[in-house]
Order: sequence, then structure tokens, then C-alpha cells
Amino acid sequence: MWVATDTVLPPTVALEIEPSVGGICKLIMPGDFCMTGRCSVVETNKKPVYSWQWRDDNEVTEIKVLFTQASAQTQVQLSHRGFITKDPKQRHLEGWHSYLDGFEQLIVNAGF
Repeated sequence: MWVATDTVLPPTVALEIEPSVGGICKLIMPGDFCMTGRCSVVETNKKPVYSWQWRDDNEVTEIKVLFTQASAQTQVQLSHRGFITKDPKQRHLEGWHSYLDGFEQLIVNAGF
């Protein structure tokens, strides 16, 4: 998986992941916001795919992260699809930009 229980990035306060097909993904944020999902594809160091659903929301979306080697670096491509309306899509886009900035900083701080 591309994240783990020990790589919690703000504003997330807790993360639970079972990195296997059918395994649960659970993300908890301040204010009782909670996302749950299930892993549908787990290709170690290459591609996780999982569902994403906020508590009390009927919309279930899908997240796919693809890692590819680009010379001496790794390229991360994230796809979040299945939105019914535009508003949640835009909010998630802003959230992903923030999360990926934090993810990049985590990697830099780890010396990679």
C-alpha cells in the first residue's frame, strides 16, 4: 500500500489499513469525519486500488495510485473517480493536493 498506519499526515488523525484484496481502509479526521473503503487491487510497490466512502454519504468512489519508475525517481499518479456531482470532486481535488504535498515532505524528510 502507499500509506501505512505509521504514515499519518495532517489533518488525518488515525489510519487503519489492511493491505490485501478485501482489506479495510479507514481514515479518521478531526470533527468526526471518517472514510472507509476496501482494497480491490494490491500490487506491492506498484498499484493499490480501493473504494472511498465518507460516513453518512451514499457516494462510493474509487482511488487508484500508480507508481512508475522515471529514471532515478518514482512517479506517483493518483486517480479518484466515480463522483456523482462536481462539488465533492472539487473539494477532494483540493484535499489531494494538500495531502500529496505532505506526502512529498514525508519522503524528503525520510531522506529518499
